[in-house]
Amino acid sequence: MLHVVGHGAREAIEAFEVDSSGAAPVLKWTGCIPLPQGMAGNSVVALADGTVLTTVLFLPGTTFADAMNGKPTGVVLERRPGAAQFEVVRGTELAANNGLEVSPDGSELYVVSSGLRTIVAFTRSNPAKQLRSTRTLPFTPDNVHLGPDGLLYTAGMASDVPECGGVPGPQHDLQKLAACPRGSIAVAIDRGTLKDTVVLQTPALRTFSNVTLVLPVGTEAWLGTFSGDRIAIGKLRRR
Repeated sequence: MLHVVGHGAREAIEAFEVDSSGAAPVLKWTGCIPLPQGMAGNSVVALADGTVLTTVLFLPGTTFADAMNGKPTGVVLERRPGAAQFEVVRGTELAANNGLEVSPDGSELYVVSSGLRTIVAFTRSNPAKQLRSTRTLPFTPDNVHLGPDGLLYTAGMASDVPECGGVPGPQHDLQKLAACPRGSIAVAIDRGTLKDTVVLQTPALRTFSNVTLVLPVGTEAWLGTFSGDRIAIGKLRRR
C-alpha cells in the first residue's frame, strides 16, 4: 500500500494499491483520510498495524517566521485503525515539523524540525517523550528516510551561505530562500546516537537547488528538490 500526502481539492492522506507485476507499475486509488480542518500534511508513514502518522508543518495561526525563530509551529498527527480521524500526538510540537520516519520495530519516531535544523527521536506513545536529538545541522533538513543499512538519511540546502543572506532566519521567506541557489548536503545518521556523517556535498548549482531528500541507491545518492523538474545523482561517500 502506498500512502501519499495530497493537497489541492482537499488536504488528505491518499491511499493506493500498487501492482508491479506488469511492465510498468499501476496504481489503484483505495481511499483517503482527511486531515483536520485548517491543517496540511507534510510527510507520512504507515505502520504494519494500519496506523498512519503525518506531520503538520504549520498549525493554524503560526507562520514561517515563527519557525525560523525556533518557535513551535507544527506537530505529528496519528490515526489508529478504526479511528474516525487523526488526533494530535502531544509532545511532538517542534519548529516546522517536516520529515517523518519510524524505527523498524515501531517503537520510535524520528521527526525533522526544519526550523531548528535538527532531527528528534520520540517514543511512539501519546503523549510522546523526547529521547534524543541531533546536533544543529549545517543545512536545513527536510525529509528523512530509513536506508537499507538501518541508517537514517536526510538532506537539505546549506545554511551558512553569505551570498544568500546567511543562515535561514526570520529575515527570509520561502520565496527568497528558493530564489538563491545554495549547496546541498546529505548525511547518514546513526539511530542510536543520532550522530551524523556527511555522505554527499555539492556546490550551489543554478540548475539544481533547494534539496529536500536523499535516497541511497547502491553506490549512488539520489537527491530531490521542492522547486525543480529533475533529480540529481551523486556518488555516495562511504562512512
